[in-house]
Amino acid sequence: MNLIKAILRFPPETGRRANRRMKNNMPRRPTVEYPAVNPPGLEPDRKTPQEVSRAETIARFGSSLTIVDAFSLSVEDHIKNLGLIPEKFVRNMKNRGLRVLVGNRDLKSLVSKVGGFRGALAKFQSELAHTDSCYLSWIKTAVVADAKHRSSSSSVALHEYGHGVHHMLLTSFAGQNVIDAHKRLHPHLPPFIQERGEPGSFGGVAELIADSFADFHILSKEDFLKRYDEQWYLLLGKIIADNSIE
Repeated sequence: MNLIKAILRFPPETGRRANRRMKNNMPRRPTVEYPAVNPPGLEPDRKTPQEVSRAETIARFGSSLTIVDAFSLSVEDHIKNLGLIPEKFVRNMKNRGLRVLVGNRDLKSLVSKVGGFRGALAKFQSELAHTDSCYLSWIKTAVVADAKHRSSSSSVALHEYGHGVHHMLLTSFAGQNVIDAHKRLHPHLPPFIQERGEPGSFGGVAELIADSFADFHILSKEDFLKRYDEQWYLLLGKIIADNSIE
């Protein structure tokens, strides 16, 4: 009886007060500092496409991303790949006017589907008839049209976005360090990039930036270095971190 009275008089603590007391009495976990694995300025713990959330990507790009055929599996892959680009970089490119149009159909059909792009049809009929995915500089839009598309790039969406990056950040021709990198890497680049221009040429530099931008986000550093070199890896990381090609 005395025990019951004691319990009723001093009931055990429950709820928030008990949890707070328990936390205060527990030893604190030591802080562990992990070494940086990415070039300075890049977000740590870069994700793989499988770890990217569709909703997170759409929210990150906001109104700058237009999706047609939203439930196509190929469109889903493109959206996830775009989600690998650091949030700060996407925000800065969006502020500069860069847009993305994604759909699972041929380019002409895709562009005509979206009202804001229809003016491009009358002006560039011949180009749109013979091209799949591309970057349309006159409307600052990376268009990813997937119908019957075959590409040597690790990611079509990131490649075309990379062309937009080249266009948005271009102030004169390109930074001399980027031109020098193209001259240095040219003998080892895939044939479809070599065919775009001689070492240091405008077209060649554009393709180098676009394709390596895709590889930078898709490949591991080890695999990236098999195609390029450490110097270009660090320079491209700096371009992404600083939003500048100069």
